[in-house]
Amino acid sequence: MRCIIVTVMVGLAGLALALGQATRADEESAVRAAVDSYTYAFNDGKLDGVLAHVAADADFIDESGKQYKGKADLAEVLKHSLADLKGSKLKSTITSIRFLRPDVAVVDGKADVTAPDGRTDHGRFTCTWTKSDGKWLLSCVRNLPDSPATPEPAAAALHQLEWLIGDWTHEGTSYLVQVKGRWALDKSFLVLEYTARGKDGEDLTVLQYFAWDPANEVIRSWFFDSKGGNGGGDWARDGNTWTADWSGELADGRPASSVNSIQFIDDKTFLFRSVDREIDGLPLADLEVKFVRKSTEE
Repeated sequence: MRCIIVTVMVGLAGLALALGQATRADEESAVRAAVDSYTYAFNDGKLDGVLAHVAADADFIDESGKQYKGKADLAEVLKHSLADLKGSKLKSTITSIRFLRPDVAVVDGKADVTAPDGRTDHGRFTCTWTKSDGKWLLSCVRNLPDSPATPEPAAAALHQLEWLIGDWTHEGTSYLVQVKGRWALDKSFLVLEYTARGKDGEDLTVLQYFAWDPANEVIRSWFFDSKGGNGGGDWARDGNTWTADWSGELADGRPASSVNSIQFIDDKTFLFRSVDREIDGLPLADLEVKFVRKSTEE
């Protein structure tokens, strides 16, 4: 039984990141693609390519507070910007996406512009994208003064994990796993408490903490189990799948590692996979677990 629970918990150590609705996940991917496409067009230096991403009634406020309204005004601003920044490269980093409506998304991020001589200017922005005729267009931009001394709030960085709040379950042939998600310390951490129970009644409880690492701009997780095991890893996203290289040690001191990933299916289901698993240098079989959100009526 202990071997079964250890195997399950090594696989579950990477439980993390996804969005709460299939549609929302698809639309967030589309918004990210639109931001990337805009950045590419800007770096290409072609005014028409940049304006193709701008809504007809868009408005822009620069760092000084000056406002430009309508595509015509923005065309003049962009024309001068492209000329002034010829040879420079823009890098846009999204820090959060919030949907006010299914067709309206607010994007916060950072902009780095590197000149041909290697000098880089930094800034922050918040912008609104609206969906029109199936295409996401830039409708509002606010450039913000850079403030490197002020770290991004953890609550904003961890927004993508908010769907984990609540109860999840998986029932296998020889064990039952129940997971409870909650915020902690003013949303600076997201905590998962999960229990694996074997058919013989033996339990193992695990606490897993997720936090934003501002220095490396990554979501990091740690876990601690009731037997004394511990470990953690950093998470990276590719579409609707999130992956982490996990490492740690079991209660008896043996090292353990795996590559864990989560694939979002819908707001009630996700798949957890763990591959390249090892305990004390010995390989374990790959693992796939399906989790289902528990009904509030249960």
